[in-house]
Amino acid sequence: MSVNAPPSRGTPSPAPVGDPEQGPPVQDPAPGEPPRRDPDPGEPARRDPPPPPPAPGEPTPEIEDPPAPGQPPKDPGVIAIAG
Repeated sequence: MSVNAPPSRGTPSPAPVGDPEQGPPVQDPAPGEPPRRDPDPGEPARRDPPPPPPAPGEPTPEIEDPPAPGQPPKDPGVIAIAG
């Protein structure tokens, strides 16, 4: 009496026959290109454009981090206390 043994774990499973349906490869836009989707007329811009670089010899301006949507504006000098 011979019993069919399951395939050993070291043997790879056979590859599926035929290629699954695939579209063309997705390409990311180049870094200098704007996103492909135009925002709706009432939709706010996703990000502000970066400020121009300072002229040589000028100090770099501080960049403020705006609060996340739904968060109150940050007051300078106020430390949030948990609890």
